[in-house]
Amino acid sequence: MRYKMLVLANAVEGKDEEFNRWYDEQHLGDVKALPGVMSGERFKIAGPADKWSYLTLYDVETDDLAAFGAEIERRIGTELMPSTDAIDVETVFHAMFIPISQD
Repeated sequence: MRYKMLVLANAVEGKDEEFNRWYDEQHLGDVKALPGVMSGERFKIAGPADKWSYLTLYDVETDDLAAFGAEIERRIGTELMPSTDAIDVETVFHAMFIPISQD
């Protein structure tokens, strides 16, 4: 089945440059290395941020969503998916979505 994985995040105040470098040069590739992740694209809010400044959308294909989620949890904070202190972990939101319409 096809999914969109949505991740909303913020940098720690004053650490946007470090956050974006880590996300672009490390984390995006780590997530795209997960089995089933087909692509990932990052966005920055176009105007003033209400709650989140950054969005990442991933295209995911998996027949076992629970196993996919467990694999992400297993990798977070390991050498397969190192973190950074530049991400505000208190504000991160992520969710999986399934399509209900087609182009």
